[in-house]
Amino acid sequence: LELGGDSASSITLLYRLKQEVSNTVDITATDILWCESLNELENLVTGVIEKPKRPKQESSKPYSTAVEFKKFYPKVPLQVHSWHRSISFLACVDSTPVIIGKSTISACHGGVIMKFSSIDGVIEGFRYYLGWMFQADLVLLKGSKKLIVCGYSSSKKGIVICLTSDLQKEEWKLELDDPIKSRPVVLHDGVWVLSGQRLVGLDLRSGRLLNRDFKLPRSPCVSNPIVIHREDGQEYIAFSSSSWEGGIILVDIQK
Repeated sequence: LELGGDSASSITLLYRLKQEVSNTVDITATDILWCESLNELENLVTGVIEKPKRPKQESSKPYSTAVEFKKFYPKVPLQVHSWHRSISFLACVDSTPVIIGKSTISACHGGVIMKFSSIDGVIEGFRYYLGWMFQADLVLLKGSKKLIVCGYSSSKKGIVICLTSDLQKEEWKLELDDPIKSRPVVLHDGVWVLSGQRLVGLDLRSGRLLNRDFKLPRSPCVSNPIVIHREDGQEYIAFSSSSWEGGIILVDIQK
């Protein structure tokens, strides 16, 4: 609500309210979306005020510094059904999780990165980045116990984070000028991220900029880019594009 709200966060909050509050039968996700503040939502839930009638205006303002975060742990860590197992997160989970042994690491649009047991759902690690949303797939670095996480904020900034796989330590973190919604590409000693329309190269060990930026002719859709290795040693990163000039964008990062 402080951020301006969207349909996904409204549905998530409604789900949480229905779990924890008994008198939410008449409240819809749209009612939550139209609330201007947490105080207004509280008054709506308790019946102090009637449902808001005005449309919600989107906001690009960052989270208020007065927002206090409370760690979210599901009441029943792992819900087991006859056809699947599920665990609750703070918001929508769009990124592909990482599996390490009997553990799973996943991230969500609410800024939460969580590691939990794939067997019984016990929380093994937890990190929270206020104001950041994680949509890109997580990448586990081969031969090491490190993880690359990319995200974006409501102010259209991007972030790249390198964490230990137990989520106990942040190796490095770098903010960029444009949002990152596509999976990062790890190649040799570098990591390449699509920040807006720019492909940015970072040093894998320190996170420093390699000063090797490429401005693409158009912004690719949110995608999972791949690396193409040619027989002559040339390497390309391929992006899909769904604009009017749709197709494949190949970037020669060695030039």
